[in-house]
Amino acid sequence: MKDFESKFQNALREMGLSVTKQRLSIARTVFDMGGHYSIDQILAKVRLQTPKVGYTTVYRTMKVLVQCGLIVEHKFGSGVTRFEIAGDDHHDHMVCLSCGDIIEFHNEQIEETQILIAEGFGFQITKHRHILYGYCNKSSCKADRV
Repeated sequence: MKDFESKFQNALREMGLSVTKQRLSIARTVFDMGGHYSIDQILAKVRLQTPKVGYTTVYRTMKVLVQCGLIVEHKFGSGVTRFEIAGDDHHDHMVCLSCGDIIEFHNEQIEETQILIAEGFGFQITKHRHILYGYCNKSSCKADRV
């Protein structure tokens, strides 16, 4: 956990920004949360520890965390940007169109097939995102499938 803090502090300094208690509180909160969270969800959680932090401070701090590679920004099509901790483990996502739940998965067969398809077109993949949209198995979401 300390590694992300030092990388974050270095990134702030390189961008000419101050290392503040609010920014550190936001970063620590995000790393404690894990998962896929919106700015509003992050703000609500941060305010439990740092009540006076503002939306703009959270937004700008998340942008710094994305720029320095500690956080990944996702736009799953709902109009709400979600953030998750960047990691070495590649995974894809399934997004429920009813409740908005996001399920992470990894399937080696899909990964191999994508490489074969790309090679067939003479295309070299450098990165990719695979997102499946549909409905999860919650009873309330099953009703939306009609």
